Amino acid sequence: MTFWADLQNNTTDQIAPKVVDTVLKANIVTQILLWTRKTRFTSDVKRIVVKTDKANNGGSFAGLDRFNTNQVNTTQKMVFSPRSYYQPIVLPGDELSLSKTKDSVRDLQKQKGEEAAQEMAEDIGTILYADGTGNGNKDFLGLIAGADDGTNVATYGGLSRATYTTIKGTVDTTTTTITFTALDAMLRATNSGNQKVDLILTTEAIWDFIAALFTATNNQTNAGRDSGSLIKTAISGLAGEAGFTSLFYKWVPIIADEVCPDDHIFCLNTSTWEFATVDGLVDTTPITIASAEIEGQYDVNTEKSYGFHLTPMQKSIDQYGFMSQILLMGNLICKNPRRNGYFDSITA
Repeated sequence: MTFWADLQNNTTDQIAPKVVDTVLKANIVTQILLWTRKTRFTSDVKRIVVKTDKANNGGSFAGLDRFNTNQVNTTQKMVFSPRSYYQPIVLPGDELSLSKTKDSVRDLQKQKGEEAAQEMAEDIGTILYADGTGNGNKDFLGLIAGADDGTNVATYGGLSRATYTTIKGTVDTTTTTITFTALDAMLRATNSGNQKVDLILTTEAIWDFIAALFTATNNQTNAGRDSGSLIKTAISGLAGEAGFTSLFYKWVPIIADEVCPDDHIFCLNTSTWEFATVDGLVDTTPITIASAEIEGQYDVNTEKSYGFHLTPMQKSIDQYGFMSQILLMGNLICKNPRRNGYFDSITA
């Protein structure tokens, strides 16, 4: 309906209190791995000592048999360095000034800061699924790097997977149609005793393929069930508070993540993963992901710390503009790749 110009000229425009985000995708991997980061870099590298061999020097004996007392080296060190990511916040001075007037609807500086932090979180999510070779090996190490068997990432933490075979994950490159049999094979290959896969991440399309395998009587969408490890608390927030839907297979939650790479299913033991951060970056302020000005993917589960730091706003030298940077420094580390795996060729 079109109103007369007299009415339009004598009323003010009504602007919604929040910017509605129609761009960003659901980003489960960043929310889980960065919310629950466990460790910090305190030097230029982080060393993870892993047992890669058995001593095999014990045995039965009788009488005065001599014991085998040869010393056997059973451990190696995986070594990881922090990597860095930035996201700029750029504000023209004239626009920033106008947004500070008493009639302004929202704080442009705050809005742009939230936009930058949320965009950064999504972009990091894509990196966290990869192998760490992006941008000249400057990208964070990702799930493919940690869970690989040497097919795509031959060396992990400085150790050759061909030499130290116990740091191999399990990679299924042949299964194209997902079945419970294929999932069972992956779980058998990665599970051992009380060390078990407790989270499965995949695409929306593959999630639908898996959902179709369930009958009406055993389909589970209640994410409040106990699943173990760090996902025990994260899953209730992700699936309950934020509305994500989970299937459960043998007590393992299966979640669709929109930034998961096509054709992939990741079977993760989350207790073996940590995103180690460098905290207290010089001349920065720690910030949280928030959504006071934006309605969208991060409108719930906000005020979470991802390890992001904000630099002071600086004025451009030859422009009337201002800029600051959001920074994250750290790396994703898998302490026990053997307890993780992935499919990379699922099409049905």
